[in-house]
Amino acid sequence: MKTRLFAALLILISLAVSAAVVDGRVCSGKPNFASGESKGYFLWRDQQGWHLRWATKGAKRVYSGAIGSDAAFVACEGTAQGHEDAVVLAEPHLIRFESRSSGGVKGIDFDPGPGATKLSFDLQMDGATVDPEWVHMGFRGARPPSVPFVVEPRTR
Repeated sequence: MKTRLFAALLILISLAVSAAVVDGRVCSGKPNFASGESKGYFLWRDQQGWHLRWATKGAKRVYSGAIGSDAAFVACEGTAQGHEDAVVLAEPHLIRFESRSSGGVKGIDFDPGPGATKLSFDLQMDGATVDPEWVHMGFRGARPPSVPFVVEPRTR
């Protein structure tokens, strides 16, 4: 157990050192997207917590990745998942997911807890790191400078 926790923390630290850092305020409010009309990842936070969704315009795609936190997640739930999809709280500090989609919107609702100061996102589409062009954050649809990236959630 300690070895797994240490490995998860090493992943988070390495992402925090090498990944672009995004101010958490950028993620406020739901981005504009619609089932069947949008493609990519959509990340936001609101009064109910944090949300990550993925959508495709009908082409078959595999969305996968990991969300890490420097604090233990207190909640993690997949939304609209099919029988071939997996959203797993792999460690207290690490969520992993893989989802096959050819339409509709799927995703994860999560809560990193009040002590979290860094959330890392490693997002893939069809087995490759997703281009930042396909990541939309907050109601303005901001994009991270690169993927993977780190969000500092406590900045408000």
